[in-house]
Amino acid sequence: VALTVVLLDLGTHSIKEVAGGARTDRDPPWEVAQGIQELGMGAGDAVAYIGPAVDEAFWARLARVCIVAEMYARPTPEFWADAEARRAAVRALSSGRPGMIVARDVPPAARGDGWRRVAETSHFVLDPSRAADE
Repeated sequence: VALTVVLLDLGTHSIKEVAGGARTDRDPPWEVAQGIQELGMGAGDAVAYIGPAVDEAFWARLARVCIVAEMYARPTPEFWADAEARRAAVRALSSGRPGMIVARDVPPAARGDGWRRVAETSHFVLDPSRAADE
């Protein structure tokens, strides 16, 4: 049995070049990765994710950030409508001390908590240290 290990040196290549930019996802991972970098996250930064990261977070690998906390279940409309549930989730996810919390499809009613859209994608970031605590 042979094991081949391929190391990828990103060098001066952009995330879009490495990912190929050819995916047909609603939000290509390279676009989310570049967007979160433009919002100030960088290689080695800790992030939390609301949703099943194993299925949806290739962007984290491209951006070279580390998911340190995850709310595995995909959030329901009831979750987003419940301000106390959102605050509890932010508190729980913040215990891992992420720089940002990332989520997909944050509805307009919940964006008052401080969520910012990542570029032109359906992903949003929240700085837990600045989250609205109403």
